Amino acid sequence: GMLQGVRYANMPLGFETDWPRDTERRLMMIYDGKNLCTQDWGADGEPPLGFVKRVLHAEFFDMTGLTETNLRRLRAALQRLTSTCKGVQLTFDTLRTQREGFRDIWADIEKVEGGWSQNKQALSTGATHGLLLIADDIVALRTALNCDAFKQDFAKLAETVSRSRFVANMPLGVDLKHERKKDPSLILFFMRTKVDVTGDSKEYNQLQKMTDAINSNDSLQGMVSVGLQPTGFGKFSHKELLKEVQVAEDFSSGCTHCFAVAADNPHVFKALVQSKTWKRWRDACDQAIRKDMGLMAFAVPLEMSTTASAPKPERKSGSTPGPQKR
Repeated sequence: GMLQGVRYANMPLGFETDWPRDTERRLMMIYDGKNLCTQDWGADGEPPLGFVKRVLHAEFFDMTGLTETNLRRLRAALQRLTSTCKGVQLTFDTLRTQREGFRDIWADIEKVEGGWSQNKQALSTGATHGLLLIADDIVALRTALNCDAFKQDFAKLAETVSRSRFVANMPLGVDLKHERKKDPSLILFFMRTKVDVTGDSKEYNQLQKMTDAINSNDSLQGMVSVGLQPTGFGKFSHKELLKEVQVAEDFSSGCTHCFAVAADNPHVFKALVQSKTWKRWRDACDQAIRKDMGLMAFAVPLEMSTTASAPKPERKSGSTPGPQKR
């Protein structure tokens, strides 16, 4: 259904008699609007569990010399946002690279990874502070980004006190959990892929394969999880998503994908980067990204917990399950 690039679905293989009585049969989605795929889909329009993700809005600033007074003003504005906007949670803090104990680890990583940029610019491009805002859906994100607490109080002050700004939106690729973790971090690698790297290209498939290999690494399981997501959200490209959430300017520097790493502590992340599995992921990444600023990375303290999967929307009162018209 939905011919213009959203999704097509067929009934699952097999006969009606193959299924237990009164079982609701699910459709098989074979095209998601961008790529061929195989996804179970409810006849009432319900997607498979975990298919719909939360939206991650990430902003990174060079706020060198930020005063304690302005830091308090920025945090107060964001506090007002979370108290008035439903379906969002956020954190705003200095980057890990500004903190003792992680700075040396990041310096070692820069020696290896910084070579991916022709001009050898630092991966974090001089950023000092980061904002992570996670919304349940696009509507919640649009509400948050256009409320007075964000648009008038936070964004305007942030623009005044920052030298540079990077902003990107994408599906949340990993579950986040900070409870009972010693010093958890979220490291986001933003990639600018070559124009011929698409969802069904050889380079992208290799990237996804290496991402899966990290998640299945026995020595790191339970301590590290990673996820690869395109920027934008669902059927929307990044530019289309900005229009959808009523944001005029694009500060994404043309980034096309985000590779997220949730690590229990900095030393676990260092072990990951020194592993053979990471080396293979790096090689796959090198084949996919552009040579001119093809990679940026930012490490933030992980101070909130949420699942990557979006909460199931509540049914409208009086509605009953059933096949939707296509």
